[in-house]
Amino acid sequence: MKARSIFLLAAAGLMALAACNKHEVVHHGGNNGNGNGNNNQPDPKPTYTFNLQANDSWNIGYLGRQDLEENDGSVIPVDVIDVSGVTADSYLVSVISRDNYASYNGDVAQFLKDEAQYNNEYVYDAASQVINFDPFRHGTWYGFIIGLHPDKSASGEYAYAKFEVLEETPKEDYLKWIGKWNISDGQGIFYPLVISQLEANYIYRVDGWETGSSIDKKEGTVMDQEYLETFYDAPTGSMYFTSQYIQSYTDDSLGDMDECFLGQIDYDGITQEMGLYIITDEGLDLAEARMAEGGKFANVLPCSVRASVGDETFETNFYNMQYFGYAVDNQQWYPYNDNVPGFPMTMTKVEGGGDQGDNPPAKVGRRSVKKASMPARAKVHVSKADRPAAKAVRVR
Repeated sequence: MKARSIFLLAAAGLMALAACNKHEVVHHGGNNGNGNGNNNQPDPKPTYTFNLQANDSWNIGYLGRQDLEENDGSVIPVDVIDVSGVTADSYLVSVISRDNYASYNGDVAQFLKDEAQYNNEYVYDAASQVINFDPFRHGTWYGFIIGLHPDKSASGEYAYAKFEVLEETPKEDYLKWIGKWNISDGQGIFYPLVISQLEANYIYRVDGWETGSSIDKKEGTVMDQEYLETFYDAPTGSMYFTSQYIQSYTDDSLGDMDECFLGQIDYDGITQEMGLYIITDEGLDLAEARMAEGGKFANVLPCSVRASVGDETFETNFYNMQYFGYAVDNQQWYPYNDNVPGFPMTMTKVEGGGDQGDNPPAKVGRRSVKKASMPARAKVHVSKADRPAAKAVRVR
């Protein structure tokens, strides 16, 4: 494994954080509410059993890709799952790709238990639901209904359906972003990027961020073993950079690490220390790349975010975006490089198949684990207006 060079962050007032790719674990049977000096016996807790049983009267189906109008009037694509006939008081809906479900080697019981404990974000209590998901990647998917006990543990009752998602034919406007680009803030920081197709009309793969001569080879880290996923917006033709989990690996000095691509804001309020704060939420739009007429240039502009610093919640724009590592043992964030560009930026397309800047991105490898070709779980779509304020953490 390639050793990582990581800068220590000044983490004044840093609270304990969950790593950006972790689900909250539900702990059962914890504190019963009685103090040590209370001799009263606690009320006995109900005991629930797990009984694996497929329920043929529960139905889950894939309704395909549809256009959804957001609260702000924008129209976005979603994949729609339909659930009906469920008799359980509460249940979980989980949609998982074939590649990820295959890791259970046919152990349905363990999968149901794990979903109820670790991936319990989408719990429902109505007999029928129509659920909008962020678009699925092409391939084979499995949709599960998982019955739950009152304590939200899996009862063992379930239903599932298998469905195929076909990749769309790429449209001309989507293809305009594919190729070699140089991105710069105009202040001397330059990265050579290569953009390629990952999911037609929806997702790109971007290699080369935080590579090139701008990276200090002694103090920094050339990020040539990872890639970003960016998202195409069909109505505008723009490409969006988003916050995302990259991978987990073991660092020689810091131990277990979670690598993410995140944005920072520049806080200038009066109740907390001023300066840059990292926004640790995944799935946020960090920047919009708007292609200029002719397709030779693009302007990269910051997106806005509703952030929370201390007791303040406010709307602001992102200041920059970069790779960060989260050390699980000491619960701190670390940047891989200090010399990262700030917004706005400019992208210039490199014509032909010749040399890409001064440091073409290396063939992508993994530091310790291979990033899945599809996300482990599909995500229910949440409109921007309904998302909570993103928590900001002081990092410099």
